[in-house]
Amino acid sequence: MKKFLLSWVLLLMSVVAVHAEANYTLREGFEGGKLPEGWTQEYVAGTQDWVVESSDLTYPTGAAEGNCRIAIRNNTSQTIGFTTKLITPVMDLSEVIDPIVVFSHAQQQRSGDFESLKVYYRSAPGRAWVELKTFDKKYPGWSTDTVALDAKSSTYQIAFEVTDNMGRGVVLDDVRVRAMPICLTPSDVRAEGLTSTSFTVAWNGSLDTDSFELALSKTRITDPTAIDED
Repeated sequence: MKKFLLSWVLLLMSVVAVHAEANYTLREGFEGGKLPEGWTQEYVAGTQDWVVESSDLTYPTGAAEGNCRIAIRNNTSQTIGFTTKLITPVMDLSEVIDPIVVFSHAQQQRSGDFESLKVYYRSAPGRAWVELKTFDKKYPGWSTDTVALDAKSSTYQIAFEVTDNMGRGVVLDDVRVRAMPICLTPSDVRAEGLTSTSFTVAWNGSLDTDSFELALSKTRITDPTAIDED
C-alpha cells in the first residue's frame, strides 16, 4: 500500500483572490456612516457632495460589503451637470510593489442616461490630477474593478470623479489599495506523516493565495486544464 500511494502524481494549483488576507495600504467600506477621516471632496463644477448611504439602499440594492456605501446622485433637485471628485487620504506607496486600487461600483441608468466614473491620481497634494481610467458604461449591479496605480510616491492620492448626466448616480464601496497579488506555483510539495493507509500532503504557497486545488493521478499530468474533476 505504501508503494502504491507514493506512485500517485500530485498536482497543486494555487488560486489568487484580491479578497485574500493582505497588507492593505488603504481599505475603506464607509461603515462609519459618514465621510471617513482624511477623505475629502473637490468641486469641479457645482457643489454636489458624495454622501455615505446607510439605509434604504437602492440603485443598486444593498452594499458590496457591510451595510454602508458612498454615492453621488442628482435626485432631480440639483442643477444638471455638476462634477465632484472624491479624494482618498494621502498614502505612502513608495515601498508598495506594483500598487493597485480595487473597488466596487454601480452606475445605473435612468431613462437611458447614466454617469461615467473617472479614476485619477496625483503624486502629492496640490499637484495636477492625472487620469488613470474611465468607466463610461452602465453598471446595473455591483462590479468590482482593479486599476493599476502609476508613479507611486510617499504622498499619493486617488480621486473618483463623477459628472452628473441625470442617471441614477455612481455608488462606491470597499475601496482597497494594495500591492498586486502574486500567485505562485506551490513549491516543496511533500508527503508527511506517511502510514500504510494515509499521508498528509504539504506544500509552500505565496501569501496572496486564496485557495488551492489538488488533483491526484496514477499517471503523469501534462495538461492541468484537461483534468476530469470527477
